Amino acid sequence: MKKTLPAVLLVLALLTTVAAPAQELPKPTTGQTNGGFTTRSYDLVGVGSLQLRLPADWHDVFGRTVQLGVLVDEFNFHAQNTNEFSVAMFVDHLTVEQVRDFNCRAELAKPGNEELPGAEEKSLNLVDIAGAEFSGCYFTLTDKSVTAASARPGEYKYLTHGFVKSGSLVINFRVVSNRAEGPERGRMLEVIKTARVLPKK
Repeated sequence: MKKTLPAVLLVLALLTTVAAPAQELPKPTTGQTNGGFTTRSYDLVGVGSLQLRLPADWHDVFGRTVQLGVLVDEFNFHAQNTNEFSVAMFVDHLTVEQVRDFNCRAELAKPGNEELPGAEEKSLNLVDIAGAEFSGCYFTLTDKSVTAASARPGEYKYLTHGFVKSGSLVINFRVVSNRAEGPERGRMLEVIKTARVLPKK
């Protein structure tokens, strides 16, 4: 699985976009660290802030771009001492009506079925995920052409990809890794389950 990640996969079925360069934004507000996780709050235009409970050893890059008129907040997470995994998350700002009509399972099946011919798995298994505010689904696939030991830079054997939604936001998240038993997939799913939007005051 390649590290390159699509920024927008919307109900409008936009498969190619012309985007402005991502604008790197100020660092988030960081709260207390508890149990190896740190709470960080990221400002979202017109919404308030997105509160994420992230592993304390994950470093972040937070940017913003506009794709065909859609505002997209971009997050990339990595650990300082390893390049064996990469996590990306895109938050698409839509209308409440668009999000209501966004079918996570149907939209996720599209990229999933595109990845399936190169995977060890024979079928796509969409797993439901529901958190405090966001809900949707995800899948995990194993690239049959890549071995973790011989992976070149930007190549990964294991992929987890999902969509969740709440209010006027759709989150597209993707975890790529070369560690079969690595904790990053479970950690990212926990990030999604505990994600909260704090409205503007």
